[in-house]
Parts: sequence; structure tokens; C-alpha cells
Amino acid sequence: MVLPLFFGVHGVAWGQTFHQIPKGIAAGSFYLFPALEFAYEQNDNIYAMPSGEVKDEIEITKAGLGLVSNWSNHFLMIQGNAEMGKYSRQNDEDYLDYTATASGRLDILRGVNVSAGLGVKRRHEERGSANDLYGSEPAKYNLISGDFSFAHEVSVLRLNANLKSDNYQYDNTPTSALIDMDQAGRNRTQIEGTLRLALVALDLNSFFVQGRYFGRDYEFRDKAKYGYDRNSTGYEFTVGYKRVISGISVFEIQFGNRGQEYVDEDLQDIKGFQAVGSFKWTPSPLTSVTIYVNRSIEESIMENVSGYFATNYGISIDKEFSSSLLLKAGFVSNDLDYQGVERQDKMHTYDVGLFLFMTEYVYMGVSYNYKNRESSDTGMNYHASVSKVTLVGRI
Repeated sequence: MVLPLFFGVHGVAWGQTFHQIPKGIAAGSFYLFPALEFAYEQNDNIYAMPSGEVKDEIEITKAGLGLVSNWSNHFLMIQGNAEMGKYSRQNDEDYLDYTATASGRLDILRGVNVSAGLGVKRRHEERGSANDLYGSEPAKYNLISGDFSFAHEVSVLRLNANLKSDNYQYDNTPTSALIDMDQAGRNRTQIEGTLRLALVALDLNSFFVQGRYFGRDYEFRDKAKYGYDRNSTGYEFTVGYKRVISGISVFEIQFGNRGQEYVDEDLQDIKGFQAVGSFKWTPSPLTSVTIYVNRSIEESIMENVSGYFATNYGISIDKEFSSSLLLKAGFVSNDLDYQGVERQDKMHTYDVGLFLFMTEYVYMGVSYNYKNRESSDTGMNYHASVSKVTLVGRI
């Protein structure tokens, strides 16, 4: 059964141990999965500033509910969740994020199915992110997403097609000067289409070719008001190899070309080498290791910058010491190469957490997160430490 992933932690391969697998509440041919989380967080640099750091404590409350089908064929999942953050002193940083999604799969014939999904999200941008405006409040936006997929398997050939749409609508961002920053110039629709053809051998090795299209259509294109026409189209062509080894490890790698071409001649087109890879290894039933690398072209709001190449790579380790004790640790590097100006950022993030499952329904955890950004631009370096205590109940 596919389970809803609201929040919280899960053990090795969704938990080899009894306490870590949500059971759900039977409701006819469906299962309900409720979850509730309370957390207390201490952050020593909430604005992600290079100097004059401001500390604060945050109380975080999350609630979620998922409805998942238990059918022999086809699939349906509906879920919603909300997260509220309350700052002890810097109340302008308070936020309320939420998500509501529905997704399903229709099994037409053996080896043939179609899938679709629709989602609505309310989000705020993290301080220190690439497009942080340093307003008196975090930037907030609504995101409406939809996707449609088709899969067809014939003998050793597998065809997968996917079309995805994301519509972003930004609120104006308040400033300390009591003048809101107009964010309508960031409103846009992003279209992404993917087509993959794979040749699968009997030993679960597969070779594939993949093509992707990226379209970015901005709602407002007034250069006099917003500076640039940021509409663009992009492409990606890759070849890859995937191998599954007796359920112990999964290895996938793909290489190719990635580019994004901009309508505005004042914005530099982006082209470069594309690499995506992952390696998941389960050396024992209680230990898993994941290593990954990914490159993508992201949107920017900086002057003279068309976008940036983001290269992400990292490692995560899950270790279950018993049916009730889980250790999670990880490292992530996010390297940003801005196109159109001479700027490069390196963001390193370190995580470690220990989680105690007191019953099959309740667990608590303590975790520590450290971020460090090194930038070629003066005054853009920062570091922040976050300590967190969490209590989660779920069924």
C-alpha cells in the first residue's frame, strides 16, 4: 500500500520494524491516516544574515489526514495537511502553510495505466533561499499543481510519459519602509513534459533514453515595470542506466544536455551538462544509505540574472538500533551558479536526529541542523544552527 507522507520520520525501507509502520484506520475499502505533530525549535540566525544574527524560538504545530484506497486494482489517495509556525519574539516571521492533494491511478490493461493528480499549496520562502527578498516578512505564495502520466509495458520495453503544470501566485511582500514589494512579476506557470523509453533485461538491468521539455510563461511581461521578460523554453536529453540488485541496492545514473532559452535578449541563455544519479543501499534490514546528485535550472529574481544552475548532492543514513530507536544523519551540498553575473554560492547542510518510538502510535525526537553558505558576493555568507524537539502521534 502507498502511504501518505505528511511529515515525520520513517525507518529503513518504510520501517522493517513494527512500531514504525502507520497502520491506518479501516474505513470500508479505504484507510484513514491521521497525524499530529508538535515541535519546539531554537534558531540562532532566523534571518540568515552574515552579521547581527537574531535568535528566536519557534513553536510548530502540524496536522494531517490522508485517505488511501485498498483496492486490488486502481488507486486513489486524498490528503491534506497544515503547518503553523509561531515565533516567540519576531512575530512577523509567523507562517501558516497548507497542502491539499488528490492523486489516482487507473489500471487499463496489464502493463498499461494512467495516473493523474491535482494539488493546492500555500507556502512561504525560507530565509536565506536563493530568492530571499529580505522583506520584513517572508515571501508567501500559492501553488496549484496538476500532472498526468501514462505508462505502457510491452515485453522488455517500457514507455513512460508525464505532463506536469505548476502555477505560482505571489503575495506582495511587506518591507520595513512600510511599502510592499510588488511580486506580481514572479507570477508564472511552469510546464514540464517528460518522455522515457527503457529496455529492461531479465536481471532487472535497464537502459533508457529520456527527453524533457520545460516551458515558463510569466503572467506579466512589462519590461518597463518588472525589468525583464522572463518567459523561456528549455530542453533536456539524457541516456541512462538503472540496476536493481536483489532488493539490496538500486543504482541509477543518467547523463546528457540541459538548456533554457529566454525570450528577452538581455537575459543570458543557459546551457550545460546534465547529470542525475542515485544509489540506495540496504546493507542490513536495519540500515540504509542513500547517495544522490542532481542538476536543475531554477528561476531567479536578481538583476541581470536569467536563472541559475543548481547542483545538489548529498548522502543520508538511517540506522535502526531496535524496534523503537532510529538514528538519521545526512549531508547536502547545494551549489548555485548564477547565469549573467559572476556569482557562485555553496550551501552545506548537516543533519542528525535521534527518534524514540514509544508506542506504535507515538514517537519523539531530537535533532540538530547546521547550514553554512559561502558566496563569491561580499556580504552574502551566513551560518545558522537549529535545534529541535519533536513529538508526533499518528495511526
